[in-house]
Amino acid sequence: NDFNCGTFGTSTTHTTTRTQNPRDSDTFTWQAPPNDVGPITFHAVGVFNTTTWHGKSELITTTLFFQGTGGKDAPTSGADCIAQHGANFFFCKASSSCLDGSCSTCSGAKTPDSGTNECKVSVCDETSNSPFFCPFDNSCGSSCATCKAFPNIDFNALECKACKDIGKLWCEVDNRCLDVGQCPSLCLGFAGNDGEACTSTTTATDEQRGLQCHIQGGLEYCPFDGSCHADNSCSGCFGFPAVKNANHVCSGCASDD
Repeated sequence: NDFNCGTFGTSTTHTTTRTQNPRDSDTFTWQAPPNDVGPITFHAVGVFNTTTWHGKSELITTTLFFQGTGGKDAPTSGADCIAQHGANFFFCKASSSCLDGSCSTCSGAKTPDSGTNECKVSVCDETSNSPFFCPFDNSCGSSCATCKAFPNIDFNALECKACKDIGKLWCEVDNRCLDVGQCPSLCLGFAGNDGEACTSTTTATDEQRGLQCHIQGGLEYCPFDGSCHADNSCSGCFGFPAVKNANHVCSGCASDD
C-alpha cells in the first residue's frame, strides 16, 4: 500500500504500512508533507505472518508499520513564529521560516516589523546613500538627524524611530533623544515631560532655541520647521534664508555680519 500521511501538525501521529513478500527485497521512503518542520521521531514495528509446512514455520508475509510523530506546521505569519519560538523571531515569507532576531537573510524583505514580527520590504533602497526611512515625511535619508520626532536610527530595520522606542524623551528644540530628567537642563524651554517628549508650559523664543541649536553643534535654528539646520546655512529654511550669527536664528533679512 502507498503511504497515507494525512495532514501533518503539532503532536500528530502518522502511521503507514507496507506488506512485502519476505523473500523479496524493497526500499521505500516516508515522505513528509510539504508544510512540516521537524524534528520528527520515527518508529518501525514488524508483524510476521507464518504457516507450518511439514513441521516447520514458514514466513508468508511481513508487514512493517512506520510511524512519524512530532513536528510542527510550517509558519505562515509572525504570530506563528511567536507561538513556536518566541517574541524575538520574525516570519520570512520567502522561505516560510522563522528567523531569530533579524531579517538579514530573508530574500527581498530584510526589514523586521516589530509590530507584526514579519520581515517586510524596505521602503528605501538599502544599498543607496539614503537607506533610512523617515515616518514624519515619508522620505529616505542618510541619517535620522533631520527626521522630525524620529531622530533615533534603527540600523536593523533601516528606519528612523521615536525616542520613546528606546525609553527616552524627544526634545523638539534640536530633534534629539534625552534621558529622563535631562529636559530641564538640555531642552531649553521644555522642562517638563509627558512620558514621550519634553514639554513646556511656556513658549521658548526663537533666540533661546537658536542658542540651544548652537550649543548642540554650532547649528542654526529655523523658525519655519522648528528644527536645527547646518552651521551657517539657512538655505533649506523656507522663508528664512539668511543667517543671523548673533543669535543663530535663520532670518528673512540679510545676514547681520
